[in-house]
Amino acid sequence: MSNKLIALWDRFKSREYRESFIESHLSSTIAAQIFSMRSDRNMTQAELAIKAGMQQTRICVLEDPDNTSMSIKTLRRIAAAFDVALIIRFVPYSAVARWAAEANSQKFSVPSFDEDGRRPRNGGQDQASGHPSHSPGRTPPVEIMGETMTDKHTRRPWRIVDEIGGDLYVRDDGGVIAFCAKPMRWEGQDDRYTSEMAECCANASLITAAPDLLAALEAIVADWDDFNSVGDELRGEAYEQARAALSKAKGETT
Repeated sequence: MSNKLIALWDRFKSREYRESFIESHLSSTIAAQIFSMRSDRNMTQAELAIKAGMQQTRICVLEDPDNTSMSIKTLRRIAAAFDVALIIRFVPYSAVARWAAEANSQKFSVPSFDEDGRRPRNGGQDQASGHPSHSPGRTPPVEIMGETMTDKHTRRPWRIVDEIGGDLYVRDDGGVIAFCAKPMRWEGQDDRYTSEMAECCANASLITAAPDLLAALEAIVADWDDFNSVGDELRGEAYEQARAALSKAKGETT
């Protein structure tokens, strides 16, 4: 935990302070995001105003970090103008403290839908019937949270980014793929923090290596399958484990 986060959390012990902080943080964060997204798109305030159906003076007010006058309807219009989503939800103070402590200019920029690059894929369904498609004799693809898994993962290099919200993010050139939450560091629990932080880093590294591991495993299994003269009993347990791992990675089994 950074010194900035520790200091902020100590101040949050005062209810008056944390309520005042949330009010100012909300205004300043929205103002910074609007300015950042507009700048990234090389838009003037007047151009944004036209897209949002507002007066240019209103955009100027929204980019003022001291402005506290805004409505959900206004924010929806701004989101539509930038072609981004708007999420309004309640969160614990720890999430706000971590986000604020790790704030930087990159966190304020949000790509449009076309720039996002993380569009949902078909999910292995037959477009005509809407039912999951699979070859005869194969186990139907696994469904998680209502979505059918496939092996059509992004093929671009994955990397670890340690700068968004204080957590470790695994992403490719198109967007975030997964994240590993860093542990909170509490006084007197340094050993536990060190252990959990090492686990967090190891998890992120393993996820980052997933495409390469999958490709290597596919190549090894393919080589064994090419030896038609070798019986299954000679391939051994490692071969069966590799086949099982591939099946799980491709969403054929859980």
